[in-house]
Amino acid sequence: MATFVISQITARSPLMTENTARAINLPDIWFTIWNPTDNFVDDVASDGFGGSTAPVTFRIPVGNPLKYQLGLSMTAMVIFPQTFVEGSSFTVRAALMGTDGSLAEVLESAEIPMPIQPSPVQPVPIPITVSELGIIPPFAGMLACPVPFRWAGDFHWRITSSIDGLQEIKCLVATRLELCWARGPPPNGPSYVDSIDQKVAIRLKNRYPIGLNRWFFANGLKDFAGLQASSFNTEFPAWYAKRAMEIIWDWGNPHRDNRPMYASIAQPSRYGMGFCGGSFQLGDWFRNRYPHVICFDLAAITQCACALLVDDGGREILDSTWVFQQPNGYIKPGILYGYQGNAGTPWPPGINNPGFLNNIPNNPFVGPPSLTNRNPFTTHAWIEATINFGGSRGVLDATLAVPDGQNMINPEFGLRNRATYAEAHIDKGNPENPVMQAAAGNLNNFTSGVGPPSTGNCYVNNDSAYPHLGIPPGDIARVGVFSVNELMPIPPPPSDLPIAIRAEIETVIGGGMNPDVPVKAFSDASLSNDTMIPLIIGSSSMVYDDSTLILNAGISRLRITFTNAEYNRTFRAKLELSVHVFNDYEHSVNALTSHLMKYQASLSDIISPLATAIGVISLKDRGAIFWVRGNQFIHLSLYGPQEMTDPATMAGLDELARRVDAHLQSRLVQPPNQRRAALRLRDPAPAVVKVGDRIDLVLKDEDTKINAAETWADSSDHCIMLAQRSADDNGVFTFFAVAPGEVEILLAAAHCETMHPSYVRYTVKVLEAGTERYKL
Repeated sequence: MATFVISQITARSPLMTENTARAINLPDIWFTIWNPTDNFVDDVASDGFGGSTAPVTFRIPVGNPLKYQLGLSMTAMVIFPQTFVEGSSFTVRAALMGTDGSLAEVLESAEIPMPIQPSPVQPVPIPITVSELGIIPPFAGMLACPVPFRWAGDFHWRITSSIDGLQEIKCLVATRLELCWARGPPPNGPSYVDSIDQKVAIRLKNRYPIGLNRWFFANGLKDFAGLQASSFNTEFPAWYAKRAMEIIWDWGNPHRDNRPMYASIAQPSRYGMGFCGGSFQLGDWFRNRYPHVICFDLAAITQCACALLVDDGGREILDSTWVFQQPNGYIKPGILYGYQGNAGTPWPPGINNPGFLNNIPNNPFVGPPSLTNRNPFTTHAWIEATINFGGSRGVLDATLAVPDGQNMINPEFGLRNRATYAEAHIDKGNPENPVMQAAAGNLNNFTSGVGPPSTGNCYVNNDSAYPHLGIPPGDIARVGVFSVNELMPIPPPPSDLPIAIRAEIETVIGGGMNPDVPVKAFSDASLSNDTMIPLIIGSSSMVYDDSTLILNAGISRLRITFTNAEYNRTFRAKLELSVHVFNDYEHSVNALTSHLMKYQASLSDIISPLATAIGVISLKDRGAIFWVRGNQFIHLSLYGPQEMTDPATMAGLDELARRVDAHLQSRLVQPPNQRRAALRLRDPAPAVVKVGDRIDLVLKDEDTKINAAETWADSSDHCIMLAQRSADDNGVFTFFAVAPGEVEILLAAAHCETMHPSYVRYTVKVLEAGTERYKL
């Protein structure tokens, strides 16, 4: 009986892909993407067409290739039937299930000469290696596909003979693969420049996060149907931008459970974004960790989508810019994100009162000309991009969909420039109404049809470039999405924030100052799960859910979550405690300032001091209490599908905050007497290595034994040096030299109880390649 059994499939690519466990493949090194013993199924944030724990991203070739040759290799055992005779050849093919339920052939090998049968009488298994696999690409022979795309799912394999009419040999086991294609590497910064004439970019650390691929890479089996190659070569930026905005919009609309909705009560971004951007918490977004979003979050996922459409050199084709507006204005009726089809959405006419749960009565629509209990977008952020190769800039925004002439509801996907976007969205009402006129900022900052310079700077009303002062001192920082899934070192607030915003932040912080100034000290109390879980649960019915700890240089953040917290008599919620721990006092205050920059609404309307202060500065909003104590910034919040409108709930949260703060001040020390993880190396870090070297930095045995709660490794340039995320159980940090240059590497750790951060940096020079590659 003819048999085809696949033993292993390996891949090699110059591009790197990060899987959902945050592991990456090394560039140009073969690695296993399927074998029959391991489970490769991974459908986290997938599009329904399947994902793999070992995804790979290939480079789309330039020119007009008839076939894309892949860095794929297969080994298999085959029992050939006697009809497959010597002198003939065979081809290995793979198909994927299409949208119509039929198999669509996507991969094929070159013709392989038929091996010699050991026995002409009794066929036996013969090992084969298939190393020349290719795909027939979209728009074959006319142009290299200009947009990234993806094939994923269960691949069905068969062997066909070059002799017509012979029976094919099918592999009975499908292989789960996730094959992606992009024109070049993802953007890798820089995050800081010293001139507005230079460009900044998102820093994806030279790897494609597979969650973004799954969302925004085109589906190679369905998305190109009906497109004409001749026109697509010039229209693809607009096509890509429109498709990306539809994906973002459809994630929340029409409204359904366990999908995000726009916050209808004032709350901050929970995904790491503020006025000027930040590090977008992509993993939380894909898991829909927080049920409510604001404009900063939607702008962030939009800019992430823009970053994936790159040219051969990894430069962003859409040239996206984060635009922040203050004041913004009252909005015209439309559908807020996540409210399409919601029973509480008045349609028609729509919602013109964002944050309506802040008011009593809480009406989503307030009939003009009344402004009673009607809220504007006090601030707003969106993305502007070039979707037609250097022409006018278009607005990308999924916050509010306004009806067009045909009463169709769509997000903004680039057809309007800033002026026409303002006309469509901002309700200035009667020109003689001073309240509405004052609330509406001037969005047309630049000549009509000409967008702002795409340096990533932030623009406020008629101001020009907005340099965000931070790290390194004096440089201009990117405004927008810096990176994904990182804990960013928190710089001081920009020195030239708009006066109104700066004054409001200073007023709010001043109001939260503790008149009984506490002792200036570091908290050395334990933050371990063994201590914090019983402390928080107490006698309540809460249930521990999860905890995470992330690190960067001089900063750690612990996050502990509980379910079944009391929201009110009807609803239960999640409770989350987040503690940022720093190496100094200044950054904990900066963290508070950064948090206050994550609100879209006016701070004076939603933030207030505690009745009895705790820590150095303590404040609250409608669902959270947050405060600064020494070198820590603490945030305690409740959240759930139902937005909290019962002020009585805050009484229980206030009591818990005081219990947590009492624990934090139960053990105070003066720096540097805090308990910290040691980072002493057994051998010195090398000053010079070669491309292809693997660098293992090993902690001393005694430091490994008092292991930290978490460790972290990073590199200042992932195009030169790759870092495994953390040390292994033996205290070994591993780096891989991938290109010549000079780089700074970082080792960081948090103490297993106090979470106090430690870090060291080393400068390493990487020379041209050695003779061996990564002694794995």
